[in-house]
Amino acid sequence: MIIDVREPGEYWLIHIKGAISLPLGQFDSAALEECLQARQCPPGVQIYLVCRTGYRSYEAWRRIVASFPRAIIVGDGTLAWAQGKLPVHIGTAANPDPCSRRRDRPRQGPSPEAVQHKLRNSSGHTDTWRA
Repeated sequence: MIIDVREPGEYWLIHIKGAISLPLGQFDSAALEECLQARQCPPGVQIYLVCRTGYRSYEAWRRIVASFPRAIIVGDGTLAWAQGKLPVHIGTAANPDPCSRRRDRPRQGPSPEAVQHKLRNSSGHTDTWRA
């Protein structure tokens, strides 16, 4: 189970296919457990934590390591995943994620056909992603 701890706006611009949004500001063991139950995940499911570059994933891991000792940080985050040409989802029309605590406000994303995302990596270089 891949858990994306970035803010919802970041998540909806681009995220790893199949990742679940659970922002760091809401993230703790109880919130993760609630999210796993909402998705009917089996006990002991492997947890992978991801953010943009790895910093927030590490903070999320620190918050849950006592309850989820096998949780793994996806080192260089979504940027490296996308740069490695691994599957990502770009843009969306609404937020169907049962883990979202803002289900009452659908999140509108840019049209996948017309979107152009600029992601800034840690060196300051800007990469452009097209749908």
